Amino acid sequence: MTPTSLSLRPSDATNSLSQRELSSHKLSSDENNQPFRPVGRRLKRRRVIEDSEDDEPAVDTNSAVGNNPEPVHREPSSDETPQLANRHGQDLRVIADPDDEDEPIGKGMDPMVTPRAQKNDTSTPPPLPSPSAFTSNFVLDELLEEEEDLEDAAPELDDEDVLYESGDEEEDDDVVLSLHDDSGVLEGQKGDSFATLLRSIITALVLWTNQHDVSKIVGRMRPITLGFWSLLTRVDIDLLMALYLPAIPRQVMRLFEKSSWSLDDLMSLPSVRGISKYGVYGNFPTGNLSVRTDSSPGCECYIGSTQCLDTRADQHQRLAKKEVNDLPKSHKRSLHYNQICREGVKSHFRALAVFEQPVAKGYLNLLEGIFMILFQTYRYRRYHEHAPKASFDLFDEISGVVKIPSSACTWRGLNGAWPLRQGFFHPSWKKSLSCHNAACSRMTIPGRRYLFAPFDPLGPYICPLCYMYRRRYGNFPSSSFTESVNERIERTNKVRERRKAAGGDLACSCCSRVESQFPRNARGGTKIRLHRIHPKFPDMNLCRYCYMFVDEHNRLRSSEEIEQYSRIFDLIVARLGEGKVVCENCSAVDGHPTCRGQHRSNAETGLVLCTPCEEYQCHHHKLRDPFCQRRLEVVYEADQTRKRGEPVLCAFCHRPETAGGYKFSVSKKGRGPYCRIRNCRREAGADDDDDIADGGRRARLADTQRLHARQSDAGEDIICRYCGDVEGKGKSKKPYSITRNGYGPYCHRKKCRAEARAGRDPVYPTR
Repeated sequence: MTPTSLSLRPSDATNSLSQRELSSHKLSSDENNQPFRPVGRRLKRRRVIEDSEDDEPAVDTNSAVGNNPEPVHREPSSDETPQLANRHGQDLRVIADPDDEDEPIGKGMDPMVTPRAQKNDTSTPPPLPSPSAFTSNFVLDELLEEEEDLEDAAPELDDEDVLYESGDEEEDDDVVLSLHDDSGVLEGQKGDSFATLLRSIITALVLWTNQHDVSKIVGRMRPITLGFWSLLTRVDIDLLMALYLPAIPRQVMRLFEKSSWSLDDLMSLPSVRGISKYGVYGNFPTGNLSVRTDSSPGCECYIGSTQCLDTRADQHQRLAKKEVNDLPKSHKRSLHYNQICREGVKSHFRALAVFEQPVAKGYLNLLEGIFMILFQTYRYRRYHEHAPKASFDLFDEISGVVKIPSSACTWRGLNGAWPLRQGFFHPSWKKSLSCHNAACSRMTIPGRRYLFAPFDPLGPYICPLCYMYRRRYGNFPSSSFTESVNERIERTNKVRERRKAAGGDLACSCCSRVESQFPRNARGGTKIRLHRIHPKFPDMNLCRYCYMFVDEHNRLRSSEEIEQYSRIFDLIVARLGEGKVVCENCSAVDGHPTCRGQHRSNAETGLVLCTPCEEYQCHHHKLRDPFCQRRLEVVYEADQTRKRGEPVLCAFCHRPETAGGYKFSVSKKGRGPYCRIRNCRREAGADDDDDIADGGRRARLADTQRLHARQSDAGEDIICRYCGDVEGKGKSKKPYSITRNGYGPYCHRKKCRAEARAGRDPVYPTR
């Protein structure tokens, strides 16, 4: 078979690659070892088959046959966002496949920059906060609380969400999350060696990954997972060739030097019987198949990979003895089992690659995907959210690298998923390992740890604390911070012992309040804010607020401060308990539209005051008139009545407010609404309001009236202040009057009356 020019046909933006690019493209180790910065994302968890194998030692490109080379790891920068490894209590494994929205991970970082785009980034990460910054404001405690809540971050998976893929290991109860894919048809010529053919396919995959940023594609539309994309963008092609070629039997290589295949050619491949090693196998069932097999070679084809070829073939044979309807629910949709479980169908398992030593799961799955391209077994298109159209399109594009005669692959293909879309496992994901942060001495536990490099699923782990710290500040914590964490954990253990001795409800050594009296944690409403031990007072148990007081003042509260704090605490409890918080001066209810802000406890008066009363007390050192708030509430109720289209009634005569006329008013004492009838104004106390509004005119009127009465009682003459006539002796015989505005007395001459009513200053003073 001869590799031809690769014409990639992407749906969005794939450049056409020439044969020259394919043959000359190699990734240098210097380039692959450059540090990279990941895309900050929240990562989606997927349930897959458990892989319990140990770590494999890494080797160089000149390693012996069968050795297990690890991918070329880059040293990640200090501001990478890690990836969750698995969930506590379940056999889970995360394939690097973020589906959620973007999330910035630190100051000065671009969450959508790819590793290669940030290779030359010289920006400095944010400085490390000092350990003292975490002692105050409970930043350290919040980090530890977030660490405890990591298990609740991911939703549970139901059985219907777990789909079996027969092309992967099923030795455990967990299964691979994948479905069925399809691919184009390969065509080829004979003449070139199998090594050239293999290199062409690997090079095409590497070129495609270097031209596409998979992290910017929505998770369900990605043709391959982030794990394989990261691996292919950094792997050395010569390294893969040195690993794969010695493991592939010569009979398999010769098969691809022929122009057409017969059933005898396929049956001449080495059998998997007696081979208990890692490898890739093919099953070529013959007989009563449900698909057309009348043309050469007269069989179907299925490709798989395993840790033990012989054992895996036995597992397939045991399930093949069952009827299709008797298959487990997880296998009923498998294309492979739907064929080999038919009566009259015989399976023929052949070894396509055998590794003398265990190989990393990622490399094994990659070779399995390459053999699917060579044998064209990924062709039955059955779209699903885990097998999108993009994966089939990429399979077709890579298949265009080689040409195989149409008579060679006449089968439909029995693979329902492509390993590059399924992802792979970390070789030591079930082990408890040390945190990869050199300044941290904590252990990483399966289910509660994260990947050091989010784009390197084969990389080391970090603990949840280092993950939360890096997500907040963009770098790893220092040794001084980790020491403060250890001290904090020791103090927490002491508090637990004291709480147990106190019967489960510990009292604060400063304010004497027990833990059950404190409000629930605002994040979930289920946790009580527990007491802590402050480093300056190791023998005392302090509540959250007393702890913060010690942080700020470096001392405990005094008795007066404890009393004031108790009032504040009762106010907080009443507010969180959905009780009414009432101002003890004006009776305003906390949260009323006319009362801005929250009620507070005033230290000077010892009362719970609303915001206006609190501000008035601070400025004037006396309480505000309580009628002010009452008037605001009545005005608000009247406005709401108008908005509802209902008439506003006078509170005294019950007259309705006319549309288009004057609006009813409310007195400053909060009485009303009232109309303009004099009796209603008097009832509402509007006259007293006019005294204040007229700036003293009403007071002058009262003085004039009193003077008039005093002059009458004393027998003194009452003189008109505009003409000087004496009451009862002048031309006007009527008693002298005083205007409503307080001007007078005046006689009833037309001129004097006009002068008084006009508010002119009097000419003759009062005696």
